[in-house]
Amino acid sequence: DDPAVTDKGSCLYDVCMSVDRDCPAFNMGVIEGGRCAVYHFKGHAKYIYAAYQTMFLVWLPQTRYELDVKRSMFDIYHRIEEETMYMEMDICLPVKEK
Repeated sequence: DDPAVTDKGSCLYDVCMSVDRDCPAFNMGVIEGGRCAVYHFKGHAKYIYAAYQTMFLVWLPQTRYELDVKRSMFDIYHRIEEETMYMEMDICLPVKEK
């Protein structure tokens, strides 16, 4: 959800991890494969929203791609420093050709 248009208390975010297919956990899903635009984010957590906005409002309109709404966006976290809130992550945006 976009906190610029969705009430803070109503924003949803799924936390995912890789598990074996026979894992007995509940509420499981599969991230479908396909083409993704990947933004390698490195910086303070407070700048993640700006990175998303740049991808959607600046980069995407200038490309031959559009958001593939049939697939989920996802982030891959590589590093999080709790004390400083420095993060390294990949923002993965599913896209398809227009």
